[in-house]
Amino acid sequence: RCLAVSTHFYSGGFALTLAALPFYLEVVLDYTPEQVEVAMRMVILGAGAMIPLALPCVAYMSNRLDPSMMSGVGGLLSVIIGACHAHASHGIPGQFWPQVIQVSVICGAGVGVLCVAWASSQSALFSWIVDEDQVRRAAKEGVLHKAGLRYEDIPARRDG
Repeated sequence: RCLAVSTHFYSGGFALTLAALPFYLEVVLDYTPEQVEVAMRMVILGAGAMIPLALPCVAYMSNRLDPSMMSGVGGLLSVIIGACHAHASHGIPGQFWPQVIQVSVICGAGVGVLCVAWASSQSALFSWIVDEDQVRRAAKEGVLHKAGLRYEDIPARRDG
């Protein structure tokens, strides 16, 4: 359930940042095309800088939480990006660099953390699915009911 919810939030967060953000910058904040280009570069730089910083935090969380729960909570945190846009529009209107820095830090950091969390939770979930498949095939073949079990009796994982 959490994975399905988080998929929608992640998709919305990525779409907001990479597809709708240039439109938002040009139409809502009245930036020129040159300013939109500078702002988008700053957001992408913020995301790239946040990925190495987010990796240890997300790895620590993934060892402590269920992966689907972690991805769900991470997806819900993308709501912060919407608050950032509201503040940039109404809290500091007409100030290019404060707006760009705020959007770059919040949106860039959000995208960086979401990328790392999404990739690690997907990897963990697919590992669980493969392991469950291996156990089901072993049960189907009667391996679990043998008195003596050899390594060769256990079916191979399908992921290689």
